[in-house]
Amino acid sequence: MFVGKDHGAGASLRRSIEALGVADNIHFLGYVDDEMVPELYRASMGLVMASYFGPTNIPPLEALLLGVPVIASKQHTEQLGDAAVLFDPDDADELASAIESLSSPATRKKVAARGKTLLATMDRQRSEGYDELSHRIELLAKRLLL
Repeated sequence: MFVGKDHGAGASLRRSIEALGVADNIHFLGYVDDEMVPELYRASMGLVMASYFGPTNIPPLEALLLGVPVIASKQHTEQLGDAAVLFDPDDADELASAIESLSSPATRKKVAARGKTLLATMDRQRSEGYDELSHRIELLAKRLLL
C-alpha cells in the first residue's frame, strides 16, 4: 500500500508494479484525511519507512503508538533501536526479507511489543526532562530573587 501522491516517478513505479504482477496488492491512495490515518495503520501488517532520512520521523512513532510494527532503514537506528525491523536501504533483498518477516504473527507481535517499550522509555525520559528543567528553573529563580 502506498499513501501519497505520485511525484514524477509515479508512472515508472506503476509500470514496475504491473510488470511484477503485484498491482492487485498495491493501492495508490493520494491524499488521505487525518481521520483515516489511524485506520490505515491498524489495517496494515506494518509500516515501512524505507528512507535515508525523512521530511519527518513521525510515521514510525505513530505506528508504534498504534501497536503497528515498523520496518525502517538503519538510518533510523538511533530513533527506533530494536523497536523496528531494520534494514540497509541500499539492499533490496534485505528490505524484502524485513517485509517478509512481518508475515509471521509472532514477529509482528514481538516487534510491536518492543515499540510499546520504546514509547514508555521515551515518555519516562520526557517526564524526567521536564522534572529536571523545573528543578533548574526553581534554582535559578531562588538565585535571582535573593
